[in-house]
Parts: sequence; C-alpha cells; structure tokens
Amino acid sequence: MVLNLLPIAMKATNILGCNKKILYYQYNGTTTDSMGRDIPDYLDPITLWASVQAVSNKTYQELGLDLNKNYKTIWAEHPLFSIAERKQPDKILYDNLTFQIVENRKWSETNGYTRALIIQIK
Repeated sequence: MVLNLLPIAMKATNILGCNKKILYYQYNGTTTDSMGRDIPDYLDPITLWASVQAVSNKTYQELGLDLNKNYKTIWAEHPLFSIAERKQPDKILYDNLTFQIVENRKWSETNGYTRALIIQIK
C-alpha cells in the first residue's frame, strides 16, 4: 500500500493559502491547421487541487533559472508530464496565467503525488 503524503501536507499548508484550484491540460498529440502547421492539441481541462508555491531564490540559482521569468512549484496527486516525456509538455492554467511543465518528479510510486516546476508562457 502506498501512503499518499500530499493530502496531509496540503492540510498543513492550507492556512498559508498555498492550495489552489488549477486547470490541467494534458497533451494529446498534434492537429494540422489550415496552413499545414502542426498545432499542439490538448484534452479537455481537468480541475485539480494543487499546492502552488513560489520558487526560492536558491532554487533559481541552483537550476540557473532566468530571474525575469515566472516560475512556480506545484504538488498534485495527478500525474503531470514535462517535455522530457513527450514532444510537448502539459499545460496548467493558474491564476488566469498559462504555465508549461518544465520539470517533474514523480513520487507517485512511493508517496502518491507529483512535484512539478512550471514556467509561465505568454
């Protein structure tokens, strides 16, 4: 049996206001538009509760992230996929902003959740 630690952690962080509803768009291949270009296609969005948190300055430095870009870290019980696993990463709509998954860590086998680093796309 897998012990899912995320609900316990989300209860603990709920008072901080970290738990948010996000819309998760899973990549579903490509479609061709009228000009013959391949356009990413996504499944209908799924509403998820996730812990959404700011990325620390230390993490920006360690990963060599651009300080002028908006990164967040999210924890969710649903699997999230980055560009390392697919041709196109999944998308997240949070706070009326669109994000792509840059990197993820699947701890679902041991802890029942996924942690993902996301970046705002414009």
